[in-house]
Amino acid sequence: VCSWSRSGTSGCYRLDHHPDPGAAINALAARARAKRRRGYRDRMV
Repeated sequence: VCSWSRSGTSGCYRLDHHPDPGAAINALAARARAKRRRGYRDRMV
């Protein structure tokens, strides 16, 4: 599930289907790499 919105709004959601858990993990890692290239940093919660 991918979500994006402005603060205080319900926003938009996208659900991506993957053939297996490994493919889902690879897609998540690729998205994280792309965001880091654009200047985002990992957040420890």
